[in-house]
Amino acid sequence: RQFMLKYHSPHDSSGRLFKTPLPLAVWGGMSSQETIRNIDRAVKEKYPFDVLWMDAGWYGPDREVKNSEYISGSDWARTVGDWRVNRIPHPGGLRPVADAAHRAGMKFMLWLEIERIRPDTPIASAHPEWLLRCPDNEADLLLNLGHPDACQWAIDTVSHIIENEGVDYYRQD
Repeated sequence: RQFMLKYHSPHDSSGRLFKTPLPLAVWGGMSSQETIRNIDRAVKEKYPFDVLWMDAGWYGPDREVKNSEYISGSDWARTVGDWRVNRIPHPGGLRPVADAAHRAGMKFMLWLEIERIRPDTPIASAHPEWLLRCPDNEADLLLNLGHPDACQWAIDTVSHIIENEGVDYYRQD
């Protein structure tokens, strides 16, 4: 353990070990209401979480979603690239979840994968010229960040989500 801490753990310029965040991880398709109950439970039990990490599944067209990514029929992977908040599990957007995390003394971290786009998303339909195709994988497209308009769209989209949904940390895959 001492070897790992000394040679394979991040340190600041003074040699002090960086404290890494301890996240409470939640599935993005879980309803805001249930997510807030999890935050409240963590506070009640005095768990020392300092970040609420919302993973994939929070986005896409408004629709019912599975409560877990592991349940058969979960569609989180088929809606990647449609970065609108799904208002069925999150009727008020993600801001109520972020606010609950902040009240609990946590930061709010949100998962995004801005460069991966599915063919049936609004951006794929509106701007196919911004997308790169992989001959071995027709299901996933890549946003061409070398295209100035596509790059600006990515910046604007992520900025909008961060500002409007109360995001403190942006998690990029």
